Amino acid sequence: MTDASLMPFGIHKGKRLIDVPAKYLIWLYDENKCSGALKDYIEDNMDALKKETK
Repeated sequence: MTDASLMPFGIHKGKRLIDVPAKYLIWLYDENKCSGALKDYIEDNMDALKKETK
C-alpha cells in the first residue's frame, strides 16, 4: 500500500491513507485490528505517524 491507497474499511473507508488521521492508524495497529498490506503500511510509516501525533 502507498499513501495514495484507499483505506479498505472503518470510519475512514475510501479515504487515501495519507488523509487518514495518524492516531486512527496507530490505534488500529495497537489494537491488532489490521493485517496484511495495511499492517505493513503502518509499520513502514510508524515513525512518521508518531511524529504527526505529537
